[in-house]
Amino acid sequence: LSRIRTYVQDHLRNPDLSVHSVAKALQLSPDHLSRLFRNEPMSLSRWIWKQRLDACRRDLADPRRREQGISDIAFMWGFNTAAHFSRSFREEYGVSPREWRESMLPGSRA
Repeated sequence: LSRIRTYVQDHLRNPDLSVHSVAKALQLSPDHLSRLFRNEPMSLSRWIWKQRLDACRRDLADPRRREQGISDIAFMWGFNTAAHFSRSFREEYGVSPREWRESMLPGSRA
């Protein structure tokens, strides 16, 4: 599990990162990966998305990224569409990315 998590963290920005790409890179079957994550709090696929969302959340609250667009941050962390990112962010944190950013960085460019 440690090797898998390290690989995911190292490749989190790659929009093609998926259970299948992780399996291929680590020479494991996708079924084996699923079995390894069976006793974990969430599936590997869900964990990848959670890591991406957490990274975006941190960047949206970072004053050094105040001028960077929300979509730019989402794309930088492997999301392919702004709508999917926004929907996923709201489901995970209960607020939109814009609302989160404005609560953390008043006056920021959203």
